Amino acid sequence: MSSPFLAKDLDSSTYTVHAPREALPLDLAPVVPVPKQINVESREIYHGLPIYGEEFHGKSALIAGANGISGAYMLKVMRDYPDIWKRVYCISRRPQMNDVPDWFSSHAIDLFNTDAQGVAKTIEAAGIKEIDYAFFYAFMPVAASDSRTLFKEAEELAEINGKIFHNFLEGLYLAGLRPKRILLQTGCKGYGQHYGPMICPLIEDSVPNARNYKEPNFYYSQEDVLWKFCKRTGIEWVDSRPSFIVGLVKDNNLNFLSPLMLYAAVSKLSGEEGTGVPRSERVGQIGGPLDCLSCKSELRSGYKGQLIYHRFAIVDYAIYCWWPLVLNMNKALAEAIELGRKLKIIPDKEY
Repeated sequence: MSSPFLAKDLDSSTYTVHAPREALPLDLAPVVPVPKQINVESREIYHGLPIYGEEFHGKSALIAGANGISGAYMLKVMRDYPDIWKRVYCISRRPQMNDVPDWFSSHAIDLFNTDAQGVAKTIEAAGIKEIDYAFFYAFMPVAASDSRTLFKEAEELAEINGKIFHNFLEGLYLAGLRPKRILLQTGCKGYGQHYGPMICPLIEDSVPNARNYKEPNFYYSQEDVLWKFCKRTGIEWVDSRPSFIVGLVKDNNLNFLSPLMLYAAVSKLSGEEGTGVPRSERVGQIGGPLDCLSCKSELRSGYKGQLIYHRFAIVDYAIYCWWPLVLNMNKALAEAIELGRKLKIIPDKEY
């Protein structure tokens, strides 16, 4: 395949020119055999969650992008396992905007405008001397512009987000931190979801699904950065690929939960709640929506050994089962109705 965005090998890849498929870690056998039986539990609406033994207790983690949807929900999941996480360090561009327990600490670092040496100095000044695991959820969009083309936006996204991940990893290394494993969250754009319908289920080790070189892809940029770094340092890696993520955090443009709750509120008020969750025939051609369950999956893969050196999709169609529960969340729906009326999406009159 000839493409200006295709490098000859992993080492020659850049943020906008990506490693070839033959350089990808495809068809790797699991490093640790998957057990035939595991103990599981239920927590609220989540079922089949693994029960972790004492060997997993007393760990520390660093979360990059802790104010975003995925980062914020990962903090919530970690908060639910205080025996496992003795210390959690949160970093983001702005100070922490979520309520966190005492054993969490928050630090503001601009990964784009701070090079690796600067990141290392900030980490050292914060007194972070050791971490067991690192989770990377940081993302930086491009600045708005009427003249930008789609290709130009893809190129800028690759440059920006490849750079912030590079600064993060190299900053950790310069600060003397050697986590056992690094989890990078990318997404279904890695399979080409944004180009149109895909064949599901998505198979991570399938060559046709491996990479598309039509344009720069910042997920590929970050994967190349991760693989080169881990190849050099011997640190383990995991690459998770959720589909679109359902969540709600402060000041986030991707709060998919907001319109979903507004839809539920309108359905409730109009007496049409029996019509079900909004969907179409394309629902089977995209990955299912994700929420806190994504973070529960990533938490397990982040510090259990079965999925290291692998990319894996996280798909959850359970929202179509949860929809009746959503319609009975009276307090949340009341807040959604109030918001809808402020936005003049829902009229003031009663149905």
